[in-house]
Amino acid sequence: MCGTVQTGYASATYILYSTPKIRVVLFAEALTAKMTVKKLTVKKSLPFTFLALVIISSLVACSGARQASSSASLRVALVASFVSDESVEGFATYLKTGLPEYNDDEKSFSVVGISAGDPAGDPMIVMAGSTRIAAMLASREIELWISDPENAKKYADNGANYIALDELFSADEISLLGGTPIAIPVTDREGNTTGELSPIVGIDLSQNAAVAEMTGIRAPQMFVLAGSSNLEAAKAVFRLLAE
Repeated sequence: MCGTVQTGYASATYILYSTPKIRVVLFAEALTAKMTVKKLTVKKSLPFTFLALVIISSLVACSGARQASSSASLRVALVASFVSDESVEGFATYLKTGLPEYNDDEKSFSVVGISAGDPAGDPMIVMAGSTRIAAMLASREIELWISDPENAKKYADNGANYIALDELFSADEISLLGGTPIAIPVTDREGNTTGELSPIVGIDLSQNAAVAEMTGIRAPQMFVLAGSSNLEAAKAVFRLLAE
């Protein structure tokens, strides 16, 4: 049974609303987050941390799958080490203004910000961000992905998680898109680059200063995720931001 999930990823704390039993799960995670500081000497905390995050991931995925299956809106994610609420609201307003035909019950946009954490910072924040993203990808809760280059590559699965642009646009349409086409460097299981590249799967929007300013994302890159159902809306956003 799915509960409602609210998360505060910036501080890596979690608030779950449903039954008292689910609240206990949250409290265990909160305690574990504090115990992790002692992880160097109390190694028992790691299994509990992992278990708690798996539970949270399952709940988020379940909630996301329910929302995705019932929503006609294009689900857009802004992903970076930190994404502010102001960036999310500003970008959502920009989409609604630029694409007024997607402002009704039949067709619309929903924008979510995901703070993935800084790898050089708090590892718990990074783990929380990774868990949330993995759950949302698994449940296909995200359709259009805009992120910094590091997260675009990290979650690309060698490009398999993104739809190739030549499956979305004709050659003439691609030639009209601004920005730099992006192919993902392929890596082996050890993370070493093989020298191969994926098909062209995205567009670098660095030259669009307005997008970088609105989203707060350095060198933003845009992709349509595999399994997306609102392809016409995704293509409309590509044209708006990249032409």
